Amino acid sequence: MTLSPRRIGLAAALVAVVLALPAIASPREDALTDRMVEMQLATLPIGVIMQDIARQDAGWPAADRDDISAKQLACLRREISPDGQRVLVRPKIAAYVAADPARAEVDVALLETGAGKLFGDLVLAGAAAETSGGTTDPADVMMAAGPTVQANFLKFFESEEHQAARDAFGIGGLTAGANGEDFGAKLALELMRHGFDTCGVSIDPR
Repeated sequence: MTLSPRRIGLAAALVAVVLALPAIASPREDALTDRMVEMQLATLPIGVIMQDIARQDAGWPAADRDDISAKQLACLRREISPDGQRVLVRPKIAAYVAADPARAEVDVALLETGAGKLFGDLVLAGAAAETSGGTTDPADVMMAAGPTVQANFLKFFESEEHQAARDAFGIGGLTAGANGEDFGAKLALELMRHGFDTCGVSIDPR
């Protein structure tokens, strides 16, 4: 059968439309992304810390802002929380999973042994020391985790094979010599900016 120029043009147009469609993740990749997102939140509980602050201050993070409505404030408090953190981190993690599901499975399985939670416990202990004068010794947190979790923790956060996963989590540049407080402040600011942008509020007072 001879294709007419019109049919050839239509076929080409349909191919272009298909190529322009976003890739659709498989159910397996969706489930793996869900697991990895939850591990990111367990590892870096920035939203949890901010949610705790919000519970103690009904006006936070805009108590002194008369240009922010009650609706905008409610939006901010929702987005600067674990739910907002999930929205913020998911695209990058989903892209990582889609690029190499097998590699991502190895990463998340290692974190799920307790390695991710251990890092999160250290973050929470540091936050408690800053906000409420907590005195938990990081060494005590490490010891309580046990040797297997400690080994998996060190493997994930120091091994080159997990560098891409650390990048996807937003902690690729965190090294043993890095200032943990500065790094935590950077991650908190990213979540704050996400909240203000999502809620259509300027982060700087007018």
